Amino acid sequence: MTVSALSMLLVSPDLYQRSALPFPAVQPFVSANIMTTPSSGAASSNSCCSSTSLGVTAGPAFDTAALAFFGGLRIPASLLAGSSLASLFAMVQQAKATKTLSRTERVALWVYHSSALGTLCLSLLTVITTTVGSTLLLLGRFDVSQYGDVYHFLRGNFLMEFVVSRWSFLCSVQLFLLAIMNRVLLEFDLLKPGRRTIGLLVAAAMMGLIAHCLSYINTTLNCWPNLLYMTKQVVEVSTES
Repeated sequence: MTVSALSMLLVSPDLYQRSALPFPAVQPFVSANIMTTPSSGAASSNSCCSSTSLGVTAGPAFDTAALAFFGGLRIPASLLAGSSLASLFAMVQQAKATKTLSRTERVALWVYHSSALGTLCLSLLTVITTTVGSTLLLLGRFDVSQYGDVYHFLRGNFLMEFVVSRWSFLCSVQLFLLAIMNRVLLEFDLLKPGRRTIGLLVAAAMMGLIAHCLSYINTTLNCWPNLLYMTKQVVEVSTES
């Protein structure tokens, strides 16, 4: 086609329609429809845990968020496990010479070692369950189109790992605070006569902190009214598996 012919096409659009050149059709942009459907996740999910689906497959995004969740629990649980292991073998001489201690001090010493042991066991349980959950996520054989968020995706596909890891970590933190309180009372002789007033203030402050943490935890469990109901489901999923 010569330069003069091109200039004619620019001046007269009708010539382009009569020419043999095909005219490209413009396809209209169609946006994706957003669907809201109830989730069909785990059969044991409560009614408060209904989910909505966006009609999209967000596998990589869900996997990344789920891995971040498990990793966010595993790291502090590992730190708690190391600290509680060191605390478990502290104050051994006092435990062997209980005759020199008062009854209140013996109780505080028993609670201290019991809390340290409980923290160690629950922290290790958190590390194990989060590691297993992260490993199972590597399979990548999950249909995420029916879940509207990562929370319900984990409840639907990793119920045991999701519930047990959360419960064990939350309980281990409370036991760790209880162990710290008794360690302070024993190390600074706050249970001796003449210093019990200070010990009472320390115990009241620490128990207030523990109660505040439990109260806050109960407001963030979403699918359980409080930690006791969550403990009940932990027992159920542990016995079923």
